[in-house]
Amino acid sequence: MAEYPSFPKPLLDDNLELALLGAIFDGEPYEEAIAKLSPAHFVGPAKGPRRAGSHAAFWMTLEHIVDTHGRVSRPELFAALHDAKDLVGELSDFLPLPRMGLSVDHMVQKLAELRQRRKVFTFTQMVTEAAARGDGASDLTDLWDSLRDQVDQVQSGRPSSFQPMNELLAETLDDIHERVDLRRSGRALGISTGFKAIDQVMGPLQPDPYLLIGRPGVGKTTLALNIAENVAREGFKVFMFSMEMTGTQLGYKLLSDYSVGSGHMLTGRVNSRQMGRIEERVEDKSCLNFFVNTSPALTVKKMRSLLREGVRQNGKPSLVLVDHANLMDYESQNPVEGLARVSAGMKEFSKTYGCTFLVLTQLSRRGTHEKRPPKLVDIRGSGAWEQDATGVIALYRPAAEAEHPEDIPPDQRDKVQAIILKNRFGGAGTVTLGWNGITGQFCD
Repeated sequence: MAEYPSFPKPLLDDNLELALLGAIFDGEPYEEAIAKLSPAHFVGPAKGPRRAGSHAAFWMTLEHIVDTHGRVSRPELFAALHDAKDLVGELSDFLPLPRMGLSVDHMVQKLAELRQRRKVFTFTQMVTEAAARGDGASDLTDLWDSLRDQVDQVQSGRPSSFQPMNELLAETLDDIHERVDLRRSGRALGISTGFKAIDQVMGPLQPDPYLLIGRPGVGKTTLALNIAENVAREGFKVFMFSMEMTGTQLGYKLLSDYSVGSGHMLTGRVNSRQMGRIEERVEDKSCLNFFVNTSPALTVKKMRSLLREGVRQNGKPSLVLVDHANLMDYESQNPVEGLARVSAGMKEFSKTYGCTFLVLTQLSRRGTHEKRPPKLVDIRGSGAWEQDATGVIALYRPAAEAEHPEDIPPDQRDKVQAIILKNRFGGAGTVTLGWNGITGQFCD
């Protein structure tokens, strides 16, 4: 009898594993099988004296042969496996190998399905144990969040502990190939802000947390909405957490343009021509994949749950806006400690969902009152944000914030500076954006 790990028999198929190896020995094409399966898909030894795990060791050796030599002949394969007998075992233990009359593609599919079923089985055991002991959770919400995280891991195939270096580097190589193909095809390597001046300095935004900082009233929310709309128009999905504005207030900002500003809409000073323009914009923007949540004072835990639910209902976003971090519930009496928790949460979310987080945040009291361009040190909770954020953009309007605004040339008074204070994957510097105070719109 084969000695498998403690899985039920329907989740194991020793003959299927051996049949795939037999097909490869008989000269069937195996490159696609190598690409789709890993040693983790093989769990047992067959009948005979081989030790547990030898199928996985066999597959690992085969991967190494292919990586080193490419496709090899049957005699070369036998010779290479013979040289690795200390790891794999004697080849005579594997022969004769069964054949099941299935194609390699079909066997690969069935082995992949069995692995997913084993992961589900393992997960259900973890659920039972967690429910019995509470899994250290302080309340049922913590327990549910923990279990949902584990479900996501099973569904996505993400490793729950350590990732082997060969898998990590293989994923990196795949990512590099994808980026090379994208560049050759003229497509973006990340997501564009839609502002050429910003993109030229920062490059495309990566699936990491970015900060947008500035003093009150400088236009952080407006620029974030402009970027979100640009991203959505490129066919990407956008989520927004707005803890400062209601949905209707955001709607006014989104519908404002150069023909009618939000101030006119709010006061009802809209003529029939302008109303027609507004209705056109409603029709135009209604088709965007842009989803908004206006729950106030979110905790990191609650945002995690809302994100998970949003992904289930609408699919994974490419961009998530958080407006703004200082309005979140820190769940701590210490603001610095609370902001550090929020910063770590944004980094966790961007890794979990593989999307860009654009987080708006205010300046410290000192940074707010001093008449000068913002610096990294002005960010509230700056230590954590500086460490976790991939990029930081500071907005600065000289005509309103400079110590001597009267010295600003007339042609510069409707300009806003976007200062790239940090950019892990590109350059830093200052770019100038146009600003229309009536419509509340930015432009290159």
